Amino acid sequence: MIALCDIGQSGLKSLQRAAGFMAVITSSPEEISRCSHAVLSYGGSFASGFEALRKTRLDRTLRAAAAAGKPVLFIGTGMLLACRSCNQNGLYK
Repeated sequence: MIALCDIGQSGLKSLQRAAGFMAVITSSPEEISRCSHAVLSYGGSFASGFEALRKTRLDRTLRAAAAAGKPVLFIGTGMLLACRSCNQNGLYK
């Protein structure tokens, strides 16, 4: 099962249709941990995505998944959110 990580960005339904029955849209760290793969697609600003990741605690979940060897795909601004820090409109760590 593929976890499409929901941090409040629209467009996940399109990804779910593309992945078919093998994808679930979720913001649950427990459900993401049970899935074999995770995808974080985000198209907003880094600042809003960074805050959404922290609020949902998915920053820790995705970091732990990647460290454990789980395939994690970051799309769009999601690629920046995979970094430890960013200097887009201010420094975020």
